[in-house]
Amino acid sequence: MLASLDTPQLHLLEMVRRTASKRYDSFVDTWKERESVLVFTSTQASELRRYPDHDRREGRYGVLSDLAPIRTDLPFPRGLPSGPRTFLEREIVRALAELGLVAPRDAAINPIPAWGEVLPGCLDSSQAFALREVLENEHYHDVLKQEYSAAISKASAEKHHAGVKGRGRVQDIPTTPISAEMAAAALSSMEKALAALKERSSRGELPPISPDAIQFSRALAHSYLSRAASIGPRAALLEFEPIRSLTTQEQLELTGYDHAEVYVLEKYVRKVAQELFNADLSAEGFLARSIRPVDCPGTWLQRRLELCVRRARSDPKPNHHFDAERLAYLPYVDIMFTDKEMAHFVRQVQREEAAPEKIRAARAATSIPSSVDALEQVIRGIE
Repeated sequence: MLASLDTPQLHLLEMVRRTASKRYDSFVDTWKERESVLVFTSTQASELRRYPDHDRREGRYGVLSDLAPIRTDLPFPRGLPSGPRTFLEREIVRALAELGLVAPRDAAINPIPAWGEVLPGCLDSSQAFALREVLENEHYHDVLKQEYSAAISKASAEKHHAGVKGRGRVQDIPTTPISAEMAAAALSSMEKALAALKERSSRGELPPISPDAIQFSRALAHSYLSRAASIGPRAALLEFEPIRSLTTQEQLELTGYDHAEVYVLEKYVRKVAQELFNADLSAEGFLARSIRPVDCPGTWLQRRLELCVRRARSDPKPNHHFDAERLAYLPYVDIMFTDKEMAHFVRQVQREEAAPEKIRAARAATSIPSSVDALEQVIRGIE
């Protein structure tokens, strides 16, 4: 039984392990009796590594070891099959295989099943405890800080756009070039948002924000606004996010949200086709046209949850981004725990007519009171 515990459950179990060892041991016994396998993703690794209390962070590593075996997407232990490196890339390989669009490169050695496994790592108890050495490594720490910085920037952008009404199509985006005053106002607004983030970081309210991330955001905004002032916002969007597998008219009929989703998917399908299957331009284009967002159900769910957060919250937080990332694994686990708000969003998305079958069929995410009794009751009841 693949079980994905949320950070609050790991926090709870660490506390009970430290303060009520007999109750903790009883829970672990139940966990083992049900042959439960803990799901621990890179998103959760980021959250764990940022936890400031050193002793309690060590206790969480102990909990991971106690609940092993663990299935993970972390590049650990060494020896995992080469291939896709991200969740989306693995979903793309799965989709291509299920649609019969790719075949083994070598009849004797078929890497595709392993490449399409969204949780390729399997750790035993000793390996799980050794995660500490990996996650506490300063090089890995830098990677996680950059990831969190990106989440902060994303949350800031979503907060900025939270009040925007309507979900217009690309064809509704103005074609008239923006004025120099409008471009300057947009840049000024962005700089104020970046300054606020940096100030909060300097006060210790947020982790250090990567200068590279800030510089990239600034350069991208300048480039886009420069083109929008020259050729208009719509033409600038189509230039910055070209979907080569669709005609211009087909792109115009998409909503701005769907256009971004299809653009990202096509970009990654072409990347997978080139790097993993040595596809030429013709084959690459065929594969890009053959995969739709719903063919990658976990990624589809993540993006819909982010949209739910944007619509419902005036103040999206980085944790909303991390929650949506972890919930992307919903169709691949047996039980997924989350908070009440995100569980509501998942149920809402599962009821959508356009939801992929794997999302509609998945067990809904579970929200429970913060108690070991409640957690154990759910674990015992899973069929």
